[in-house]
Amino acid sequence: MKLIKVLLVIIISSTAAFAQRADFNQMKMRYGDDILFTNARILGLGGAGIAGGNVFNAASLNPALLSAANGAVQFQTGLNLTKISEDRSFPYYDSFVGFNDYGSYTYNEHWYNRFQGTVIMRSSLSFLKEFTFAASVLPFKDMQYDYKEEVRDPVNKSDVLLGYNSVVQNGFLYQTAVAAAYEITDNLSAGLQIGFLSGEIDSVMNIDPKYTNVMDAASREYLIKELDGLPLTTSVGVSYTYNEHLALGFSARLPYAVAFKNRHSSSSDTTTFSQTLTYPARLGAGLEYRFVNALAAKISFDIVYDFWSAFDDSKNPTRFQDTYTIHTGVEHLFFDKVPLRVGFLFGTLRESKDFSRTVLTIGSGFEVQNVKVDIAGGISSMQYYQDDYFADSIYGLGDRSDSDRVDVTQYFLRIDFNYTWGGVK
Repeated sequence: MKLIKVLLVIIISSTAAFAQRADFNQMKMRYGDDILFTNARILGLGGAGIAGGNVFNAASLNPALLSAANGAVQFQTGLNLTKISEDRSFPYYDSFVGFNDYGSYTYNEHWYNRFQGTVIMRSSLSFLKEFTFAASVLPFKDMQYDYKEEVRDPVNKSDVLLGYNSVVQNGFLYQTAVAAAYEITDNLSAGLQIGFLSGEIDSVMNIDPKYTNVMDAASREYLIKELDGLPLTTSVGVSYTYNEHLALGFSARLPYAVAFKNRHSSSSDTTTFSQTLTYPARLGAGLEYRFVNALAAKISFDIVYDFWSAFDDSKNPTRFQDTYTIHTGVEHLFFDKVPLRVGFLFGTLRESKDFSRTVLTIGSGFEVQNVKVDIAGGISSMQYYQDDYFADSIYGLGDRSDSDRVDVTQYFLRIDFNYTWGGVK
């Protein structure tokens, strides 16, 4: 409990410290957010696992971990639920002291769900006995966003409803990948994963007036983004077990390009244009240490570095900062093989060095014969400032020179089902 209290204080204090201007919602729609947690065990450990021995970490963290397979065939499927709450408020003033406080004027709350699957097979052929293979379909990049606001006349005492503004973007990029790991020695393995991306992104921005005097403000714009070609991703990794207490891991994801065919439509015209997004390389290193005590407890620590300064948008000049993310998790295994996992993530954000992300996670699970169930949850919060998303001048009102305060809370929930067929190698 003391650890949890300390982590909560860190989350709250870091949120307050980095309350600066940003456009996180727009950047997510344009370029997407990487998936932080691709299975429940990783979520419970705060995203750590580059060096961990769990075979299902291989698909997203380190392909070399495939060599940890303990059955002829292993399968994992799961449900990923994410809830995002966004509270937007504006500053208000009085005649005595000027600025008074912030007043919330719109609150959006949405649940999103995603499925995934991974199959791992250890070779039974004598000349391939050191190899383990895998195929997976995983969520890769999240580009979803939902926003709606109600606009009322701030001057008219009857509080006239002027209209509704909204922007909704649906879209997700999935990665379908194949991977192989080679067990060089009993304690050293290397792995390679190659995948391709699929998906389509569509968005609509709508201004829907409800008051007679502003009906001319009505508009609706559509944007459809289709992949042009087959974007490929490549990852490599190494896993090394130093002894029964210490394991080390290293992984790298090479730069990759995603080309889109875009079609933008409005009431007046339709335009098409091509766009290529070049995403940067990623390097990660981790360790896992198992303590010497009566109960099986271990700590995982990862650091991941993304070269976001090398990101390129062929259509819009964009400058990002390199980022680093620290993942820390502790797993305590009780005598009845029920684990308790607690994790913490801290990372800088590509948009500016003034921002950071913190996530607090917890998880557990149980086993029934060859079936293992993992459950985990997490929470993250952030505060930043942004210009009014839809200018007040749309409805004939004067635009505000001050910024909105945006409070975003994100909840993560995962449940996975793992099945192992066949004996230990």
